[in-house]
Order: sequence, then structure tokens, then C-alpha cells
Amino acid sequence: MKSHKTIGFHYGYVIVGCCFLIMFVIVGLVMSCAGIFYKPVSEELGVDVGKFGLYMSLNFLLSTLTLSFAGKLLEKYSARVILTLCSAMIAATFMMMSLFSAVWQFYVTGAVFGIMLAFLLYLGFPTLLNRWFKTRMGFLSVFAVPVPVSGAYCSIRWRDSLLRNMAGA
Repeated sequence: MKSHKTIGFHYGYVIVGCCFLIMFVIVGLVMSCAGIFYKPVSEELGVDVGKFGLYMSLNFLLSTLTLSFAGKLLEKYSARVILTLCSAMIAATFMMMSLFSAVWQFYVTGAVFGIMLAFLLYLGFPTLLNRWFKTRMGFLSVFAVPVPVSGAYCSIRWRDSLLRNMAGA
């Protein structure tokens, strides 16, 4: 009896594409474009740029602290549910930033971003790839490097720019 090897589409490649899109949006909008908003936001809030930029420091600090238990949560619970919730929280928080009127609100946002980004930015992609592929991890991990999205709408108000960047306009 001959054994026939069927050639089919591996659903793992859809996972790679979805991971790339998540990384593209997260790194491109949330992380790479943050510096564009420092000056206009700090001027409108009447605070020093360094004081405003503390929200990104909180982001990195909370990501570091969250990583200590985030891996266990991804092992125990559905990555689909966790990553979907984290993506929704990032999107909602990013759009809410256009309504902020005090620097402390950005600090809270930095903390929320940090917790969510621990799952999305640092653990999501490698965890999913390890679940779907047993070989070629080095090759597939190349797709974890997204091209940063630049060109936030600097010619318009920063509040409108935050919403337009998130909406992809």
C-alpha cells in the first residue's frame, strides 16, 4: 500500500500573518509614534516634555514586571482570548488618550500599555509560533520585525491624530 502525502495549506501561516499585523500596529502606532506626540501634548498640558514622557517609562517598567507571570497565563489560558483582550484594551486606551486633559491620565495609560504589551509585544508571537511550528522557527521569527508606521498626522491637532492613527486613516 502506497502512502500518499497530502499537500495542504498549513493554518500556522495564517497565525504568522495575524501576529505580524498585531506587531505592526502595536509597534508602529503605540511605540514608534509616541515620540511624535511628546511636544504638542506636553505644551497643551503645560508640563515639561520629560515629565510627560514618564508615561513611556511606566510602560516599560510595567511590561518588565508583568513578564514575570504573563508566560504562565499564556500557558494556562487561551492565547486567542488573552491576545484579543489585550489588543482591544490597547485600542480603547489609545483612542481614549485623545480625551485626556491631565498628565496623570497618561501615566495610567502607560501602566495599562505596559501590562498589555507584555503579552502582545514580547510573548505573543514566540508563544504562538512554538504552538504551531516545530521547525523553521528562526525563519518565521523574522516576521516578528515589523516596519514601523510613521507619519502621524503632525499637521493637525494631536488629539485628532491619535484617533486617526488608530483608525488607520
